[in-house]
Amino acid sequence: MSLWVDGRSGGLASNRDIWFGFSMSEDTIDPLELWRGVANGLHGKGWGDRNVIFAEHIPSGSSVLDVGCGNCNLRNALPDGCTYRGIDQVDVHDPVVVDFNAGVVPDLPRHDFVVLSGVLEYLHDPIAALDIAKGWGDVVLFSYQPTESRTAGQLAVPMEDRVWKSTLNRADFEAGAASTFAHVEQIGRFRTQTIYRAKD
Repeated sequence: MSLWVDGRSGGLASNRDIWFGFSMSEDTIDPLELWRGVANGLHGKGWGDRNVIFAEHIPSGSSVLDVGCGNCNLRNALPDGCTYRGIDQVDVHDPVVVDFNAGVVPDLPRHDFVVLSGVLEYLHDPIAALDIAKGWGDVVLFSYQPTESRTAGQLAVPMEDRVWKSTLNRADFEAGAASTFAHVEQIGRFRTQTIYRAKD
């Protein structure tokens, strides 16, 4: 499957340039090739700044599972003494692969913290992913950009061709998160995303 990401999407091309740090003349990109590029540090300009916000909420000595780790830049922002494991849709950094949309969910040991930084927008069911992540750790930190923060061009792209699959607005997303965890709180913002901390 390829994703439609050219200028006809009414602004997605310029957003893609900001987020992935490159321009494309082709009409499509293979999603796995995109994530391999992110994992190898070729794309994802600015994502390290978001991970600094996450790291500020993780105490020294914690075990951390970074789901959708990209190029693992969260590891560099963590306080001293933390143990880190990063998994993603591609096996560049860890042989364990996670792909929520394809139902590929590994059995993982529990960690003190699970981080989903810039992941949930790409999922058909971000609330189900949060429920799975809850089983992997004591505290789950995550970000989300609701549909009302997206451009009309992004929302006009046919669903099967969208990079961001989630259709949840802020109210529906927060209600779903609140039904998954006993405690959910907003702890920060990154651009148009809200960052949350959740636990039971």
